[in-house]
Amino acid sequence: MILLGLVFGNAWVSHVEREDAVRASRELAELVDARATVTRSGTSRVVDARFLVPGDIVTLTPGCAVPADCVSCGPQTLVLDNSLITGDRHTVDVAKGEPLFTRGVVKRGSARAMVVRTGKHTFAGRAARVMRARDSSRKEMSAFDANVSIVTRSFAVVGCASSLSVFLYLIVGGKDFFRSLSFAVILLIISTPLAIRTIVHTTTSLGVRALAKKSCIVARARVIEDLALMNVLCVDKTGTLTKDAAKLSSIVPTVPLLEGVSENDVMTAAAMGTRWKEPPTNAVDAMILDAFDVARHLEGKFELVEHRPFDVSAKRKFSESIIRRANDGSTFRVMKGPIDVALEKCVNRESAQAIVDDALEQLQSRAAAGVISRALLVACSKTHDDSYVGLGLIMYDDVRRKDAHEMLHAMQSLGVDVKIVTSDVARVARVACDKIGFDLSENSDGIIHTPSDVPYVPLRASVLSPAHCDKLDRMKAYAEMLPEDKHALVKAHRAKGDIVGLVSDGASDSAALQLAHVGVSMNNASDAARCASDIILAAPSLAALAHAVLSARVMFARVREYIVFRATCTAHVLGFFVFGALVVSPKSFDVSAPDTFTLPVIALCVNAALNDVVVIGTAYDHTSPSRLPERWNLLPHVFVSAASGFTACFTTLALLRVALSARLPYGEVQTCVFLKLTLTDAMTVFSARAHKSFLERRPGGLVLAAFATSLTMSCLLSANWPF
Repeated sequence: MILLGLVFGNAWVSHVEREDAVRASRELAELVDARATVTRSGTSRVVDARFLVPGDIVTLTPGCAVPADCVSCGPQTLVLDNSLITGDRHTVDVAKGEPLFTRGVVKRGSARAMVVRTGKHTFAGRAARVMRARDSSRKEMSAFDANVSIVTRSFAVVGCASSLSVFLYLIVGGKDFFRSLSFAVILLIISTPLAIRTIVHTTTSLGVRALAKKSCIVARARVIEDLALMNVLCVDKTGTLTKDAAKLSSIVPTVPLLEGVSENDVMTAAAMGTRWKEPPTNAVDAMILDAFDVARHLEGKFELVEHRPFDVSAKRKFSESIIRRANDGSTFRVMKGPIDVALEKCVNRESAQAIVDDALEQLQSRAAAGVISRALLVACSKTHDDSYVGLGLIMYDDVRRKDAHEMLHAMQSLGVDVKIVTSDVARVARVACDKIGFDLSENSDGIIHTPSDVPYVPLRASVLSPAHCDKLDRMKAYAEMLPEDKHALVKAHRAKGDIVGLVSDGASDSAALQLAHVGVSMNNASDAARCASDIILAAPSLAALAHAVLSARVMFARVREYIVFRATCTAHVLGFFVFGALVVSPKSFDVSAPDTFTLPVIALCVNAALNDVVVIGTAYDHTSPSRLPERWNLLPHVFVSAASGFTACFTTLALLRVALSARLPYGEVQTCVFLKLTLTDAMTVFSARAHKSFLERRPGGLVLAAFATSLTMSCLLSANWPF
């Protein structure tokens, strides 16, 4: 009954803490649920995807996740990534009238779609119920789990060998078979770390709850284990270090490239290059529409016929719209994009080059002042078939997150190697690094690297050469990184043996987020990025990420302390009974005593129960996190535990010999040994949690309460021996 109580007690504690953690994350996740652009009664608006109903018309654009099972209404053919559903990395084309499934990610094209199924009735909802058990069973074991399993098996092997030796010795000595078997089984149970999973689950749940209080949603609880080991963090600049927002330059918002073109003409053309009747899908479009009166200048005068947005996958680095004039029905084209790309498509590029060079010099001067500035070229054609003519430049600034520098400094102080990754050109990347205080010269070559510098890894299980490993260590910032390049960078660090994290908010980075050990997205990230992430920062702040790392290391430290505690107690108990059977014979002191010293089975069960009480308290102990990424290095802890355990073993053997030499009754000798075993094991928790003196860190209240309970029960039971 005592052993059953231990098993059920451990399971109950784990269940309660896990449910509390899941409840806290679920409540926080409601703040960042998926959104969808739906058209009802002729009006487009953004709503919570949970409130979609069959018959709704939703707008799908590149980067968004399909919010429900739908049927495409066109006009464009969509290119979808269904890997989150099927696991197949190949994209599929979906034409008008064909089905779309929940969690598919739109890679190219724009279309409207009619909702046909929602929630648990979708294909993904039904498949999730069928595949959940299989997916969990086939999930890749983390390094943390693998080492915990090694520790558990090691304890089991040592316990089996010692218990079997004691059992055979007792049988050969003529002891009763069933009593000897019961005694050996109890020794085996005492040596097995029954509570290690309870400690792991409880500390993980406590970490999830702590992060939920910091507005950090943990989508996969086991990511806490990888966070403790994470030593490399790749951070996407756009949307993470800078906000996914832009603002017009306060000095020169526009620069006309033609004589007679006004600021209003440039902004009008830029607004035509957006879907002005729908909510904006990117920061630049939002900036243009916020600064422009669409109803006054466009409504009733122009009609958007077709819009082809910026598309990384198709290598199209500009957006293009076809506009129809309301007065005569004629059409023309509008384009906006980076200067180096868009200017090459303009017939007036040579005459406009001097104005563009002056604008770029202004950008350089702004960069010297610490402002992340950019320029966007807007061009227009007179008719649909005419060439583009550059109208002007739109000058705008990135909005930096206020806590970006603090987060990077905090991660670096925790021993995490931070890498800056961006799709911008090297000039913008260097300005961004300077603005956020990221020192490229410290422990690196000081160069902004490109995708060609990332070592090629053909297979996921490949191992990098030492030269490539050294090269990766020196590289701190990357520019012109496309989604496939970020995926390759994460794969290279995995091949190097790093535990790598990635912070990104782009839908196109979902594959890299899934490949990383720790995938993190911001609260305003795309639906696809949030689906692929392990951690979602619900608040517009990066501070929670450093808190997540510290919480993970606290959990790791508690598990390590438990292993030291359990190993010490196991060496103490098993060593005492094995060596006691060999070197101490109670019958040589008292002819009425047995040849081999043993304790009643009930006494060993009580000892195990009292140890378990102390162990559960350690899950809530005050623990100091490591200042460097954690690593499984069990050999020093094994030596320390063995030394402590055998020291306690020899002192218990000495007490046994002194008690027998004093001619105490055999029952009192058993009482002395029982009290020595229980008190020594209970006090071991204070030495297991300290690296030097047990006074270096104040223990938690629950640890002290658990120790006091164990101490009181041990004394009361010893005073009423036999019990």
